[in-house]
Amino acid sequence: MEDKITYKNCSQSYKCGDVQFQFEVETGLIRSVAFAEYCMAFAPNDQTTFALETCDLTNSIQAFTFETDTGWIKSSVEKTQCLAVEGESRLVGPFMSRELTLLPCADTSERFIKWVVLP
Repeated sequence: MEDKITYKNCSQSYKCGDVQFQFEVETGLIRSVAFAEYCMAFAPNDQTTFALETCDLTNSIQAFTFETDTGWIKSSVEKTQCLAVEGESRLVGPFMSRELTLLPCADTSERFIKWVVLP
């Protein structure tokens, strides 16, 4: 399974299992909730920055770190780059969606790169 990854807002009244991801602090993997064997991987191409790939703890393109003091999720491959939502939102059914990308941490507004990782 290889697919484009986007950020969607989901209200609590609607279950969005297919678009939920869980960051695993211990492993650095960003795992799909609905498809637990698939993880987000930094795999830039002409259409997207990330892909879904079978989870592999030894694959550096699937490893990310979370900085609790800044709320930044950084790529282990591009260490100065943060996981970010792009500025443009678009309507996808009843939800709003934004593309995910990597942007320079130091030069990007906090509102695009600050994440909350829940236990």
